[in-house]
Amino acid sequence: MLASFKLSNSSSPTSRINQNSITHRCGLTDEDLNRKWSQPNRQLHPSIYHTKGLLDYCTRILKKIPFIFCDFHGHSRRKNVFFFGCNNQESWLEADRNLPNVGIEHLLLPHLMENCSPAFSSELCNYRVERSRESTARVTVWREFGVRRSYTMETSYCGCDQGLYKGFHFDTIHLQEIGSNFCTALTGLYDDRKWRIEMMLTKQDGNRIPNHVIEKISGLNVPSHSKIIHPASQTWNSRKTAISQKRIISVQP
Repeated sequence: MLASFKLSNSSSPTSRINQNSITHRCGLTDEDLNRKWSQPNRQLHPSIYHTKGLLDYCTRILKKIPFIFCDFHGHSRRKNVFFFGCNNQESWLEADRNLPNVGIEHLLLPHLMENCSPAFSSELCNYRVERSRESTARVTVWREFGVRRSYTMETSYCGCDQGLYKGFHFDTIHLQEIGSNFCTALTGLYDDRKWRIEMMLTKQDGNRIPNHVIEKISGLNVPSHSKIIHPASQTWNSRKTAISQKRIISVQP
């Protein structure tokens, strides 16, 4: 699998350099920069302006819509790691709801993250497109550039309340590991038929969808009582013991 990654610097570097004590979301103009994506100013919001320029070049000139967009944030209230995404059927705008339903497309990455990251919580994920969020990065990229997998990934400032990291704040090692988990999950996007089947067979409500429905969606023949194990799941299961041992060592005083 060959992929090209484009990394944009923080949208609020001036607040960090000048030690903005109010919030990292604001620059020196005292504006919430994650509410300026719909109409950024070249002088006041240069990082956002030029990132949108790159996205415009990819989609309009190269004719290549980015496969995925992710805006990395820190969250000041909720714990763990989770996504905000975009589902047209949960949009405030009627025109969005009238578009063809994309099904479970937006659930792919969260599903894979849940299988390979002990800090990730799918229960905290939200895919509503709210009117007050129209000028955020994820909604703007989803709407203006047609990127169906457009997310904000939130990592808590308040630590974790589940699994291996329960009761601890995230340190640099944890954050690096979460980044590694994210890249592992991205590899699961390569074969979309397998993840579709896996999601159908492991629905949270425990009700298994009939094989003929799965086959219609995925194009694959599914034997009775089959279970698809995704490489991301295998990676996490094989590392689980090692990670647990590492964490036990790292949290000792």
